[in-house]
Amino acid sequence: MRGASFFVVVAVAAGACGVGGPARVIGTERLRADLTDAVVEDYGVEALDIRCPDEVEAAEGRSFTCDVSVNKGSLTYAVTQTDADGSLSFSATDAVVHADAPLDPIVAHYNDQVGKNVDVFCGQGEIEVWVVAPGESFVCRVVDRQGVTDGAVVTVTDLQGEFTFEIRPGDVSGAEY
Repeated sequence: MRGASFFVVVAVAAGACGVGGPARVIGTERLRADLTDAVVEDYGVEALDIRCPDEVEAAEGRSFTCDVSVNKGSLTYAVTQTDADGSLSFSATDAVVHADAPLDPIVAHYNDQVGKNVDVFCGQGEIEVWVVAPGESFVCRVVDRQGVTDGAVVTVTDLQGEFTFEIRPGDVSGAEY
């Protein structure tokens, strides 16, 4: 499955006493482990760092976010408590696009529409994946055999990492390669 993940985690404990009795809190250690697994399973990349609150008060409908560092981006997960017992569900709010995903479609465009052979660079090497919210873009560099360079603006269209692209002749502003 690519895109949104959905797991349930239960880890409730009594917290400090307050008015009306002790507050129940949810520890997030298990959530961090589930997020690590989800990033590998959904995107095939390693979670380098996970930042979640250490614990949150148990209350149905309460939500918070966790940020997961991958390569050169940070993937945000929305986490929601699904019941008063501390069950959690989570889903990614950004898409992950592997740096080599746009290569074939852009090369095919040049071959079919322009009649040129090109090399395309979308950050391969240093950038394994792009973490992009739907509607946002990144720029790839397109170089033909004569050394003419164009930009290909890749716009992510959904959480599953689908994208469109637009060629900008001679414009590589914003390109990382």
